[in-house]
Amino acid sequence: MKYTFYNLILFFLTVNVKAQNIIYESNETIRDDTKILDAWNRTMDNPSRRYPGFERRSVHNHSENNIRISLKAGVCYLPLGEWSNSAWNSFPNSNKNEPSYSGSFSIHYLFDEYHSISLGVGITRASATASDMFSNVSWTFSGYPINFTYFYYFTETNSGLRSYLGLGFIYVFSSLEVDVSGSPERWSPIKLDETGYGVDGTLGMNINLSKKFTFDLSLSLKYIDGSAFADRKYNSIDFSGIYLLAGIIYNF
Repeated sequence: MKYTFYNLILFFLTVNVKAQNIIYESNETIRDDTKILDAWNRTMDNPSRRYPGFERRSVHNHSENNIRISLKAGVCYLPLGEWSNSAWNSFPNSNKNEPSYSGSFSIHYLFDEYHSISLGVGITRASATASDMFSNVSWTFSGYPINFTYFYYFTETNSGLRSYLGLGFIYVFSSLEVDVSGSPERWSPIKLDETGYGVDGTLGMNINLSKKFTFDLSLSLKYIDGSAFADRKYNSIDFSGIYLLAGIIYNF
């Protein structure tokens, strides 16, 4: 009985010591885990601790650079302004060849996730025909705009779909060619080269396709007087209208 009691005391002491060791090791593990977690949090707050020379940036996530280029093309609806009024009044049969077409190439600079500017060049082409008993007349309107545009993005760069608003100023080189067939007494062939200006507003969206490529879709309302700096001897060349363009952005 006596040995049994001593054995029980010894067993108790042994279990107690082992339990204390387990508790001590557990506490040490918890301390180590806490240190690791604190270090991880500090690292996430300051990425330069992980990668020397790394600095947190606020630029496009799909690019290591803040430069990108875009190529777009699409259709546009152009009322053709003064030409429509003149043709409809002068000819019993007048027709605009719809739709008209437009394209652009632009270079973009991104200041941060929400603001960018672009400088672009483009082409817009429209045509129309008219006829009466004596002659057939065709007009070809060509515009070569230079666009300077500011863009504001409504969402961050890591969004799969980003909507944006653009406001721009346009300087345009324009031309008008008039071909006449039939009796030429009423109309004569004309070739005009003029310059003008305009403004535009754009709503659009970007859809990220990959690290390097983004799909771009935009709807623009433009006012463009293609002969604003001319002497107004003839009707103005007007490229005002609604433009629907789609294309690809390449991120450097």
